[in-house]
This record gives sequence, C-alpha cells and structure tokens, in this order.
Amino acid sequence: MPVERSRLEERFAPFLRRHRLPIPRFNAWILLGNKRYRVDCHWPGTNQIVELDGWEGHSSRSAFRDDRERDRRLHVAGYSVTRLTWNQLDDEPE
Repeated sequence: MPVERSRLEERFAPFLRRHRLPIPRFNAWILLGNKRYRVDCHWPGTNQIVELDGWEGHSSRSAFRDDRERDRRLHVAGYSVTRLTWNQLDDEPE
C-alpha cells in the first residue's frame, strides 16, 4: 500500500534535493497491458521506480508476496524497481 503523497514528499523530496537528484512523480500509475500499478515514485521518461517501504503496509505475507509479483511484472516490462525503507534514507543515504 503506497504512503500518502504528503508523507512521501515530506521525507523523500528533501532527501532528493539534498543530494541534487530530480524529483519524481509521486504515487504514479504505470499501465502494463490491462493492469495498472500505483508506484510510490516514478521519473517520467525513464524506467526508474522507487518504492518506499514502511512496515505498516508491507508486513503481511500477502503484501510481501504481492510486492514481489508486482516487481517481477514491472521488471519484465523494462522497469527498474528499487525498494527503500525509511530507515535506509536516514541511516544509509549513499
């Protein structure tokens, strides 16, 4: 389950600006065939997607499994999906 846009921008956008990285579209929709996937961050014109994972939305087995299935489908379609936790933004910014 994606984090609300305001929280994504609140935490991730300042991180990107600090590191002089472009700002993505938050909570963007990606259409693959007849299925739409909502991703946390996508940079239009690129194949780059970042998913910002919190424990709340990804702690069940089904959520974990669904995330991996979606990542595989996006990968097959040519997207590069990077998963980051909020702690990684703070503790491992590189």
